[in-house]
Amino acid sequence: MKFNHHFKDWLVNENGVRLNPKYRFLLAYGGRGSGKSHAIAELLILIATQRKTQILCCREFQNSIDDSVMSLLMEKADKIAPTFFHTVNNKIIGKNGSTFAFIGLARNLGSVKSKEGYDIAWVEEAQYISYKAWEVLDPTIRKEGSQIILSMNRDSEDAVIDKNFIQSAEKPPRTSIVNVNYVDNPYPIEQLEELAEHCKRVDFPLYQHIWMGELNNLAKEQVLFGKWRTDVFNTPSDTTYYIGADYGLGGADPHTLVSCYIKDKVLYIDNEMKVSSKITIDDLGEAWGNFPPLQNGEKWRIYADSAQSLITREMVRKGFNARPVAKNWAGVKSSVQAGIDYLRSFNEIVIHERCKETIKEAKYWRWKVDKASGDILPILVEGNDHIMDAIRYALVKRIMRGKWE
Repeated sequence: MKFNHHFKDWLVNENGVRLNPKYRFLLAYGGRGSGKSHAIAELLILIATQRKTQILCCREFQNSIDDSVMSLLMEKADKIAPTFFHTVNNKIIGKNGSTFAFIGLARNLGSVKSKEGYDIAWVEEAQYISYKAWEVLDPTIRKEGSQIILSMNRDSEDAVIDKNFIQSAEKPPRTSIVNVNYVDNPYPIEQLEELAEHCKRVDFPLYQHIWMGELNNLAKEQVLFGKWRTDVFNTPSDTTYYIGADYGLGGADPHTLVSCYIKDKVLYIDNEMKVSSKITIDDLGEAWGNFPPLQNGEKWRIYADSAQSLITREMVRKGFNARPVAKNWAGVKSSVQAGIDYLRSFNEIVIHERCKETIKEAKYWRWKVDKASGDILPILVEGNDHIMDAIRYALVKRIMRGKWE
């Protein structure tokens, strides 16, 4: 078995191979083709054959066991210790009692708190771990001598692991960090090397991100860069809704309606509506009436674009609790910038996967970039902001107050 030399400090030989006890956290990051996940899987299988070890394999999202590293671990087990491990009830069990269990953190935070008996936690794709998940996992893995392995590609400067371990001038105590890339892989893949070298010649910034594991600076012109993600979630029955509407001007711009709520400093966007601005007021009223939070005559307040106050008055006549947003916000030079600053103040913005138009706008709501220097300018690119405007309107009172509830 070839071994990546970058991990040599992670292991010691003390009555058999084990992780170096001087480390609490072991982080490996890098680009595509580095083989870091394969190397960690080999380490853990090797360790688990030496002594009884309880290992928890985590990732932020795991809809099924197929999303886990289970198949990778069994592949390594078949090569390193054939017949030593078998699978039972979505766990890998060794003949000496070693156990690998698998969990998705996002939907199982409550049960994570009962996992304090594990010796090792391996967090794969740690760049996606939420602040809340890390706040729960870190103190949970607290058995004497327990350790946490983190493997990741760098994706966002706002990611909690990136901030705490890579960017921070003061790392958490007892931390080992290794940067591994395709050039370090003891099992080089010729096709991947060709792709990497081609990318290096034609687009060096992209090469730095994809192949050398550097932060993705290519998307920093995104207004919400590093803040948003998608997920499937259930809106709590006792939710306090914030609803906003942006009107089209009769041309290509659409009418939009968005609902959102806030929990634990996270903004959840759960419903959207986008229809042609050329539809009649009656049709718009019907569309609003079919909007999930407004069904059954619910009277949630809707803050709407003040540029079309006549539409708002018509919607009030139809029984909706709609109010226009003031054109000028007291004490605010730019309502757009105030809204952006407020949105970026959340720990996360989670968009339900059914909100396809919101996801699209989150991707393409961007700042202009100076073509000569590459600098990001404080000027918004027009378009891809109709739903985003509706979100700003929905949150207008909170933006002006600047407080959490």
